[in-house]
Amino acid sequence: MHQLVRDMGREIARQESPKCQRICHHGDAFTVLKGTTRRRLNFFQQWLSDFFDGGKLQTGQTSLFPILNTDAFRKMPDVKFLQLNYTNFHGSFEHFPKNLIWLCWHGLSWSSIPNHVCLEKLVVLDLSRSCLVDAWKGKPFLPKLKILDLRHSRDLIRTPDFSGLPALEKLILEDCICLVQFHESIGNLQRLLILNLRNCTSLVELPEEMSRLNSLQELVLDH
Repeated sequence: MHQLVRDMGREIARQESPKCQRICHHGDAFTVLKGTTRRRLNFFQQWLSDFFDGGKLQTGQTSLFPILNTDAFRKMPDVKFLQLNYTNFHGSFEHFPKNLIWLCWHGLSWSSIPNHVCLEKLVVLDLSRSCLVDAWKGKPFLPKLKILDLRHSRDLIRTPDFSGLPALEKLILEDCICLVQFHESIGNLQRLLILNLRNCTSLVELPEEMSRLNSLQELVLDH
């Protein structure tokens, strides 16, 4: 769809819809996250990256990011798509949406993803430009995850244990310049089609278990 037509449709829906199904305007999304509206959202899509000019921020500049309370997630139990770029939260993640299919959170400030955050229905997880050092502590369980994108996470040292990611098809670790350790479970990814290790300059050897990746179609090792 042409971008102007798309934007016009979004604005009409924003102004006229009696029950908001989708939020694409960063101001509206910020209002919801701050908890200043009582709206309950069944299908919610947030776009905050334009508001915080995320493309110009570098990993580690968390002082520039807004800090919001996790209570905002109470209003979003059925959210399917969520984009939270360059945003920080404080509080318990007990009410983090459990039905997410697609999560994009560029600039994530955590050093690892807490195991208690429920992501079991995720198909796409994009954590580009994060501050992750260990993607997860322990073994994550994301049985439906097909795409894991950690590109430009320049503090990442170790990959996660892949045993709980049986459906993974695309793994992007491009520009993870501190990556030195690959978990041996990489050989269990029998559905993996694409592995991108471009510019992983600290990586000096690949695990022998990669020889078991029988479905692999594309391996990127530039630089």
